[in-house]
Amino acid sequence: MPFCHNCGAQVAETAKFCTDCGARLNDKLDDINEQLKMLLQVGIIKNDLPLQLRGWVNDLGLFVQFRSIGNLGVLKAGGMHRSYLDAKFILLDESTAYTACEIEKFDRKTWERRFAHLVRPTHEIARFFDDRSEEGISEHDGVALTQAIQHFKKTGEWLGLPKKSSV
Repeated sequence: MPFCHNCGAQVAETAKFCTDCGARLNDKLDDINEQLKMLLQVGIIKNDLPLQLRGWVNDLGLFVQFRSIGNLGVLKAGGMHRSYLDAKFILLDESTAYTACEIEKFDRKTWERRFAHLVRPTHEIARFFDDRSEEGISEHDGVALTQAIQHFKKTGEWLGLPKKSSV
């Protein structure tokens, strides 16, 4: 179920306006839902990483924390360990699938200005580490990751990361 980009309330799939705040719903609705899915996956992956690798999220300036209690998942995301998005998910299983989401706190203006552009790079970095969790990161991959992050910080352009080579 989608959420309002203005207040975070759940809205019907076909709604043109938010029933809580009256905001006109547009493409930003899909952006926020996509970001929530990616952040949820980032949080789950990050929890499984060795401690020394968990700091990579902060390398881009985005803090993501996820914890689960039974079938309830709690996601917090923001910058410098301050949460600008708190959401609760009812998880279907151990994966990122969920049946419902309730956004408890969402500072939209701050989020769009400071964090929205960090979600996709952070998600890619999470996948990058997760894919290499068993065999480790090669020197080549380590250099590629460092260069991608440095380029992004300097220019704001995300070049992407090398895919895991299948040998």
